[in-house]
Parts: sequence; structure tokens; C-alpha cells
Amino acid sequence: MINSQSVEKKVQKIVSRSKEIILTFDEKNVIMIDSFGTLSESINSCQVQYISNKLQQAQIEVVPTKTIIGFEKGTELKLKTGITYVLRDLAITDDDKLLLTNHLSSDPILYVYRDCKDYETEIIFSAALFGVAVIPGTDSGIVTLPDENSIQFIKTTQMTKSDKVNIELRCFGITASHDRIYIGG
Repeated sequence: MINSQSVEKKVQKIVSRSKEIILTFDEKNVIMIDSFGTLSESINSCQVQYISNKLQQAQIEVVPTKTIIGFEKGTELKLKTGITYVLRDLAITDDDKLLLTNHLSSDPILYVYRDCKDYETEIIFSAALFGVAVIPGTDSGIVTLPDENSIQFIKTTQMTKSDKVNIELRCFGITASHDRIYIGG
């Protein structure tokens, strides 16, 4: 690990020892073969400006956060009856569709509820699901398939399966940002 303070001190020491050397040539009006003029040397302190990292650091604007003062019970989700559920994760799409993973190997289904309350459809997978995430600003989602060491993309507008990627590790949790997918195994 590099200690930034020791590096900064070394740079400041080098800069303080630096000198500017000026060589000037004074030519003679009459040129003789044995001499072309005199060479003089002037040594001045170097005028290098060094700005400490502390002054170069970016500043982040502090945005006050709102305090959560309570929760209210809103819509109650009514699951389909006659089904055994082992719900592990949920995500909500930009158009308010609730995605629920059912972690049963006998029933590997992603349930989709419109407006976060009304059953819309389901997507059947090849193995038990665990995690689900929606990629912000896109019409894509991702589920984890831990028994297959893979993740599978879904198209959230059509609610269809897309590409499956073997990630060579037993993956459970998943989340996404605009340009990255984070997987917990």
C-alpha cells in the first residue's frame, strides 16, 4: 500500500531542491578562431508549483436525506391459491410490474403481477430461481439459477426469457446498476 503523505513529502522535497540553470552565450563582434565568446552560468531557484492532493480532491455536494417516519399498509397481494410458494426475492419494473421468484425445483417460476397487485403471467425456468433484479433504465431483468451456476436475462416488456450465462459459481443474490451486474454467491 502506498502512503500518499510520504509520496507527497518526497515530491515536495524534490521540487524544493530543483534549480533553473540558464546558460547564455555572449558573442564577440570580431570573431577570432581561438575564441567565440564567453559562456556564463546563472543558477536561480526553480519556480515549480506543486499542489497537494488535498486541494485537488473533488468535492461532493451534500444532499439532505428525508427521514422515513413510518410505513402504511397499501395494497395486499393475493397469490394464486393451490400452489406451494417458497418466495426468495422480488423486484419492480419501471412500469410497476412485480416480479417474484419461487425457489422450488419442482415449480421454477417467476410470477409477474401487474400494478404490483394483479396476477398477469408467469415465466417457467429450467431450474429453481433465487434472486431477481431489474436493470435500471432498460427493459431487462435478470434471475439467478443457483443449481445451474448461471444467470438468465428476461425481457420485462414481453415477459420472456432471453440469454442464459454460465457464471461458474453458485449464485444467489443479484442486483444491477445502469452498467454493472452484481452477483452474490
